[in-house]
Amino acid sequence: MSMKNPPAKDQTFGGKTVLLGGDFRQILPVIPQGSRADTVLASISHSYLWNICHKFALKVNMQVNQDEKEFSEWLLKVGEGRLESVEEDEDDDYHEQLIILDNSLVQESKDDSLKQVVDAAYGDVNKIKASQSSYTDRTILTP
Repeated sequence: MSMKNPPAKDQTFGGKTVLLGGDFRQILPVIPQGSRADTVLASISHSYLWNICHKFALKVNMQVNQDEKEFSEWLLKVGEGRLESVEEDEDDDYHEQLIILDNSLVQESKDDSLKQVVDAAYGDVNKIKASQSSYTDRTILTP
C-alpha cells in the first residue's frame, strides 16, 4: 500500500478497511501447550489493535430459526458458560468444561451419520435447482 500512498505504511492494515466477524467465544486461537489464560490473552480482543477497532454487535441469532427460541437461548448459555456442568469426581479443567446435554438434542444413528447430515440439509441433490440461492439457503456450517 505504501508504494502508492507513502503514509499508509504507518497506518493500521496499511489504511485498508478490514472486517473481522465471528463469535470470539468460539473462534479462539490455538496455542500449543497453552493454558486457558494463554489462549484468551492471544485472542484478537486482547490485541493492541482492539482499542482502535469499531465494534458492532449483532442482535439477532441468525444461526437458528427464530421460532426455535429455546434452542437459541440454550446456545447462548453454552457460549457464555452458564449451563450446569457434568458432576465428576475428577478435579481438572477437562471435566469442568463438560455440560449436560438434553437428550432431545441427540439423534443416535446406526447408519452413516455424515450422509444423514447431508440428506437433512440438502435432501435429494438431484432435485435441487442449479441456482446460487438453492445452495446458499442450504449450508452446513462448522467451526
